[in-house]
Amino acid sequence: MKKFLHVLWCSLFILLATGQLHAQYSENGWLLGGGFNFIDDSGTGGSEAFNFSDNWSSVAFPSRFSLGYLLDNGMIFQGFASYNRYSEDVMVNGFAQQTDWNYYALDGLVGYGFKNLIDPRGWFDPYVQTGMGLKRLAGNNELTFNLGGGFNFWINERFAVNLSTLGKWGLDEGNDNHIQHGLGVVFKPDFKKLFAGNGGDLKDGAKGIVKKEETPQDDLLASTEPVAVAPDPSVKEIEQRVKDSIAAVMAKQRSLDQKAEIITQRLKKDLAGISRVSFSTNSSYLEENDYEQLDQLIAFMNYYPSAVIEIRGNVDARGTEEYNAWLSVRRAGRIKTYLTRSGIHPDRIQAVGSIKNKTESPCQDDQPCSDEELAKSRQVEYVLLDY
Repeated sequence: MKKFLHVLWCSLFILLATGQLHAQYSENGWLLGGGFNFIDDSGTGGSEAFNFSDNWSSVAFPSRFSLGYLLDNGMIFQGFASYNRYSEDVMVNGFAQQTDWNYYALDGLVGYGFKNLIDPRGWFDPYVQTGMGLKRLAGNNELTFNLGGGFNFWINERFAVNLSTLGKWGLDEGNDNHIQHGLGVVFKPDFKKLFAGNGGDLKDGAKGIVKKEETPQDDLLASTEPVAVAPDPSVKEIEQRVKDSIAAVMAKQRSLDQKAEIITQRLKKDLAGISRVSFSTNSSYLEENDYEQLDQLIAFMNYYPSAVIEIRGNVDARGTEEYNAWLSVRRAGRIKTYLTRSGIHPDRIQAVGSIKNKTESPCQDDQPCSDEELAKSRQVEYVLLDY
């Protein structure tokens, strides 16, 4: 008996643990079942499982009924009541009976269904179950340990055909072990819909009368007056509606364009207000005071996290074109490196060279310039590309 109890607790633990790991059934719900049961108490240990005539006992009417509850995690709790009859000449524990015996059983089972592992919306629903039972045969009562499984074949969301097999091990002296098979149907009622009637509220509960709310359709059906039908719209009316719809879409687009322009101007204004680095002559290295100016640019990029800018490294008018092109690219690259090391994504920065300052530089077309004017022409440019 201790061995069977040990197996029972292990089975319950596996079922409960498995039930917490998988997807959920569509909803909780009660399960009502009924059908036939067949018992193999021949003592052959399943070696003659299909010897129906000698080993199986059954009756010709529905003899098994169940009530259960299905949780949305797949756990099933069920209670069964069954009746059977051992007729004479049927093998019981290896011996042929000499008389008829009535068989009664009450079983409480907990199970787990695997439908969600296969197809939550499908019709195939295998399950396993275990539990305890009490049987009465030949005037003797005996506790049993039960372990088995079965299949529900769902015809729709409410009805299923059920096939099941349950091994039963006796826990009292004598250990009358046997197998009980089931064939029947399972019904999952929708109690919410049942008690709610046709979807209306329950009113006048004491009288049990359900009042249906009146709808405009009911008024039309009950009316004997002719109903005015709106005429079909003319072609001109349809064209006007289309024009109005197009005008509304275009107006909305203009509004969006205006908002985008306002945002763009604001970003350009903020970017223009940032102090710009002016490199020393023939140098692409950043100096101490340059970092303070670049920190302003970093603040701008963080404040507008979707902004994309172009950094143009400028040079003054002196030097060859080839040298100035090389130097301008290095200057823009130095600034991009500092920004990316400070956390700005490199995809938001384009570093390009420019051999001619495209801002308002005083040193154009080889005009003589002072040192201050030359320094101004070496200032980098920040250009807004996108936001």
